[in-house]
Amino acid sequence: MNLHKLLDPQALRDMQAALEDVFVEPSIERYIVAVVRATRGDPRVSLGGAPRASLALMKLSRALAALNARSFVTPDDIKAAAVPVLAHRLILRPEHWGSRTSTSGVVRELLDRVATPSVEVS
Repeated sequence: MNLHKLLDPQALRDMQAALEDVFVEPSIERYIVAVVRATRGDPRVSLGGAPRASLALMKLSRALAALNARSFVTPDDIKAAAVPVLAHRLILRPEHWGSRTSTSGVVRELLDRVATPSVEVS
């Protein structure tokens, strides 16, 4: 099997650095923090997202915006990134281990509960 090089290490670093230029409005930053904070306050969760989870959520949201040819992050980017970023970081309380409760389900429910900011797109 022959593998073809798609990009070199410097091109990858440049792409990663370009994500820093994707704008995140302050209300979106607060939304990210509120979603991650909600994981720590949920009674089904014994260990919720840490500050690094907020940073990871922002990074993936910026990447999703860039992939969609936008220079700014929307609440929908946060919602799309939240389960992949947060679910594996949560630990359920032992009484929920054998139940139908899943960390993915917890994150989806929290996204329904945390107020979504309205962002004007121009």
